[in-house]
Amino acid sequence: MGLWSRGWSGGEDGAMKQPQIAQPPPGSSSFGGQLGRGLRKRCPNCGGGNLFQGFFRLKPNCPACGYVFEREDGYWTGAMIVNIAACEAWFFFLFVGVLLATAPDIEWGPVLLVALVTNGILPVVFYPHSKTIWMALDLHFNPQRGLTG
Repeated sequence: MGLWSRGWSGGEDGAMKQPQIAQPPPGSSSFGGQLGRGLRKRCPNCGGGNLFQGFFRLKPNCPACGYVFEREDGYWTGAMIVNIAACEAWFFFLFVGVLLATAPDIEWGPVLLVALVTNGILPVVFYPHSKTIWMALDLHFNPQRGLTG
Protein backbone atom coordinates (compact mmCIF):
# COMPACT_ATOMS: atom_id res chain seq x y z
CA MET A 1 0.00 0.00 0.00
CA GLY A 2 1.30 3.39 -0.98
CA LEU A 3 1.11 6.73 0.70
CA TRP A 4 -2.23 7.58 -0.92
CA SER A 5 -3.95 4.23 -0.32
CA ARG A 6 -7.40 4.28 1.15
CA GLY A 7 -7.52 0.91 2.87
CA TRP A 8 -9.18 0.31 6.22
CA SER A 9 -7.38 -1.21 9.18
CA GLY A 10 -8.26 -2.36 12.64
CA GLY A 11 -7.58 -0.01 15.52
CA GLU A 12 -6.27 -0.91 18.97
CA ASP A 13 -9.81 -1.53 20.18
CA GLY A 14 -10.56 -3.77 17.17
CA ALA A 15 -12.80 -1.18 15.50
CA MET A 16 -12.21 -0.52 11.85
CA LYS A 17 -10.64 2.89 11.25
CA GLN A 18 -9.92 4.77 8.09
CA PRO A 19 -6.19 5.55 7.88
CA GLN A 20 -4.87 9.07 7.95
CA ILE A 21 -3.94 10.12 4.44
CA ALA A 22 -0.91 12.34 4.27
CA GLN A 23 -1.45 15.87 3.04
CA PRO A 24 1.06 17.39 0.69
CA PRO A 25 2.79 20.29 2.38
CA PRO A 26 1.26 23.66 1.47
CA GLY A 27 2.96 25.12 -1.54
CA SER A 28 4.61 21.82 -2.47
CA SER A 29 2.79 21.68 -5.76
CA SER A 30 3.35 24.09 -8.60
CA PHE A 31 0.62 26.45 -9.70
CA GLY A 32 0.37 24.56 -12.99
CA GLY A 33 -0.16 21.30 -11.13
CA GLN A 34 -2.86 22.81 -8.94
CA LEU A 35 -4.58 24.37 -11.94
CA GLY A 36 -4.35 21.11 -13.89
CA ARG A 37 -6.05 19.24 -11.04
CA GLY A 38 -8.74 21.93 -10.99
CA LEU A 39 -9.33 21.54 -14.73
CA ARG A 40 -9.85 17.79 -14.18
CA LYS A 41 -12.32 18.38 -11.29
CA ARG A 42 -9.88 17.00 -8.74
CA CYS A 43 -8.84 18.31 -5.36
CA PRO A 44 -6.28 21.07 -5.95
CA ASN A 45 -4.45 20.05 -2.78
CA CYS A 46 -3.96 16.30 -3.27
CA GLY A 47 -5.44 15.42 -6.66
CA GLY A 48 -8.11 13.17 -5.16
CA GLY A 49 -11.34 12.73 -7.07
CA ASN A 50 -15.00 12.14 -6.23
CA LEU A 51 -15.51 15.73 -5.04
CA PHE A 52 -19.11 16.13 -6.17
CA GLN A 53 -22.27 14.57 -4.71
CA GLY A 54 -24.15 15.40 -7.90
CA PHE A 55 -23.40 17.40 -11.00
CA PHE A 56 -23.56 20.76 -9.17
CA ARG A 57 -23.26 19.88 -5.47
CA LEU A 58 -19.72 19.89 -4.11
CA LYS A 59 -18.87 17.88 -1.00
CA PRO A 60 -17.89 19.96 2.07
CA ASN A 61 -14.30 18.67 1.97
CA CYS A 62 -12.00 16.38 0.01
CA PRO A 63 -12.64 12.69 0.80
CA ALA A 64 -8.92 11.93 0.38
CA CYS A 65 -7.07 14.70 2.26
CA GLY A 66 -9.80 16.58 4.12
CA TYR A 67 -9.11 19.90 2.37
CA VAL A 68 -12.07 22.13 3.26
CA PHE A 69 -14.08 23.42 0.30
CA GLU A 70 -16.88 25.27 2.07
CA ARG A 71 -15.98 28.83 2.96
CA GLU A 72 -17.75 32.04 3.94
CA ASP A 73 -20.78 33.43 2.12
CA GLY A 74 -19.82 34.80 -1.26
CA TYR A 75 -16.79 32.50 -1.70
CA TRP A 76 -18.18 30.93 -4.87
CA THR A 77 -18.55 34.32 -6.57
CA GLY A 78 -14.99 33.79 -7.78
CA ALA A 79 -16.04 30.48 -9.37
CA MET A 80 -18.82 32.29 -11.21
CA ILE A 81 -16.28 34.83 -12.48
CA VAL A 82 -14.03 32.00 -13.68
CA ASN A 83 -17.03 30.39 -15.38
CA ILE A 84 -18.13 33.57 -17.16
CA ALA A 85 -14.58 34.51 -18.19
CA ALA A 86 -13.82 31.05 -19.61
CA CYS A 87 -17.12 30.85 -21.48
CA GLU A 88 -16.81 34.34 -22.92
CA ALA A 89 -13.21 33.70 -24.02
CA TRP A 90 -14.33 30.48 -25.70
CA PHE A 91 -17.21 32.39 -27.35
CA PHE A 92 -14.85 35.07 -28.63
CA PHE A 93 -12.55 32.55 -30.32
CA LEU A 94 -15.43 30.59 -31.83
CA PHE A 95 -17.17 33.79 -32.95
CA VAL A 96 -14.05 35.08 -34.69
CA GLY A 97 -13.46 31.63 -36.18
CA VAL A 98 -16.96 31.45 -37.65
CA LEU A 99 -16.67 35.00 -38.97
CA LEU A 100 -13.34 34.25 -40.63
CA ALA A 101 -14.59 30.92 -42.01
CA THR A 102 -17.67 32.45 -43.61
CA ALA A 103 -16.23 35.83 -44.75
CA PRO A 104 -16.90 37.78 -46.91
CA ASP A 105 -20.55 36.63 -46.99
CA ILE A 106 -21.03 35.99 -43.29
CA GLU A 107 -23.50 33.25 -42.45
CA TRP A 108 -25.40 34.51 -39.39
CA GLY A 109 -27.03 31.14 -38.64
CA PRO A 110 -23.76 29.52 -37.49
CA VAL A 111 -22.86 32.70 -35.58
CA LEU A 112 -26.19 32.52 -33.74
CA LEU A 113 -25.67 28.81 -33.03
CA VAL A 114 -22.19 29.49 -31.60
CA ALA A 115 -23.62 32.30 -29.46
CA LEU A 116 -26.46 30.14 -28.11
CA VAL A 117 -24.26 27.16 -27.31
CA THR A 118 -21.36 29.05 -25.74
CA ASN A 119 -23.51 31.47 -23.76
CA GLY A 120 -26.44 29.18 -22.93
CA ILE A 121 -25.14 25.64 -22.53
CA LEU A 122 -21.39 25.92 -21.90
CA PRO A 123 -21.69 27.88 -18.60
CA VAL A 124 -23.91 25.13 -17.17
CA VAL A 125 -21.63 22.32 -18.32
CA PHE A 126 -18.46 24.14 -17.22
CA TYR A 127 -19.75 25.20 -13.78
CA PRO A 128 -18.32 22.24 -11.78
CA HIS A 129 -14.93 22.80 -13.42
CA SER A 130 -15.05 26.47 -12.53
CA LYS A 131 -15.47 25.57 -8.84
CA THR A 132 -12.39 23.33 -8.78
CA ILE A 133 -10.39 25.86 -10.83
CA TRP A 134 -11.39 28.58 -8.36
CA MET A 135 -10.27 26.36 -5.46
CA ALA A 136 -6.92 25.84 -7.21
CA LEU A 137 -6.49 29.62 -7.54
CA ASP A 138 -7.46 30.06 -3.89
CA LEU A 139 -5.02 27.36 -2.78
CA HIS A 140 -2.21 28.99 -4.74
CA PHE A 141 -2.77 32.46 -3.30
CA ASN A 142 -3.91 31.35 0.21
CA PRO A 143 -2.13 28.03 0.85
CA GLN A 144 -3.10 27.63 4.53
CA ARG A 145 -6.79 28.51 4.13
CA GLY A 146 -8.42 25.14 3.40
CA LEU A 147 -6.16 22.96 5.54
CA THR A 148 -8.00 23.80 8.74
CA GLY A 149 -11.64 23.99 9.34
